[in-house]
Amino acid sequence: MRYSLSRFKVIPLPKWKANPITNPEAIFNKGATVLALYPQTTCFYKAIVDEIPIHIHDEYSLYFEDSSYPEGYAPAIKIPQRYVIQCPDKEAMTSKHLDRSKKRGKKL
Repeated sequence: MRYSLSRFKVIPLPKWKANPITNPEAIFNKGATVLALYPQTTCFYKAIVDEIPIHIHDEYSLYFEDSSYPEGYAPAIKIPQRYVIQCPDKEAMTSKHLDRSKKRGKKL
């Protein structure tokens, strides 16, 4: 079986690490909802930022969603910056898809 995916559904990973000292606006805030690569998997899962990197080589500390824990989140795990990305807003994604479809003349 072969799967194909529209390039508009692909979220690129960052090419460089953000330096929290020179570019603090490029760092996700504590409490932000992000997608991050779960350790020893190939899947990105929703997580909450617990601690932000202080220096360029530091990692994020994240709480991953996990229904097997009473609070709904697993204990914090360190994740490299390059594997932490913005969590897409479903409404924004839907409206982008609608705009593209209208431009191409497609019916939904």
